[in-house]
Amino acid sequence: MSDLKTYDLIDVNPMRDYILNEGIKQSLRRGEKFIHIGEAAKKVAIVTEGYFAYTHPDYKGENQTISFAGKNDFLSTFISMPGQRSFYDIKSLCSSQIKVVEYADLMDYIKAEMPENALCQLFHAIAVGVLSRGISCRCDSPETRYLELLQRMPDILLKVPLKEIASYLGVTREHFSRMRTRMLK
Repeated sequence: MSDLKTYDLIDVNPMRDYILNEGIKQSLRRGEKFIHIGEAAKKVAIVTEGYFAYTHPDYKGENQTISFAGKNDFLSTFISMPGQRSFYDIKSLCSSQIKVVEYADLMDYIKAEMPENALCQLFHAIAVGVLSRGISCRCDSPETRYLELLQRMPDILLKVPLKEIASYLGVTREHFSRMRTRMLK
């Protein structure tokens, strides 16, 4: 998950390089899902082009955008242990390209090629990222989160529907539109 990056806690470049070198190229159309809620963790990918949203239905049954992933970001259910079910969908927000490997193959690579504690560090980094995202959603203003999103993904407004960004920020589309207008003044 892009905004769950805590890559300063672990060097993920060897894992990224492994996926880019060994992965199978896959194209997804807008709206096509990489992972479905309830699906077992079987695949891991790196985004080579496009954007993805991690979504989960709210109490009304409406999908809410939890996170975005863009170029060079991981797509996975890492937060789920192998064989566990995903808590979210991962869907393409535009025409996108990814490189995909089997979850088990990546785990074998990590165990064989990376330092002994790499897997623990990876799960620690993910946990820290999830906690940071929760704090940000609860404590930061939508304006602050929007500016941070634009800093991380400068071209997201050109490729991602505004309703997805509004959902990510936890505001209505109308509020998001007014907020953007206010911020441009």
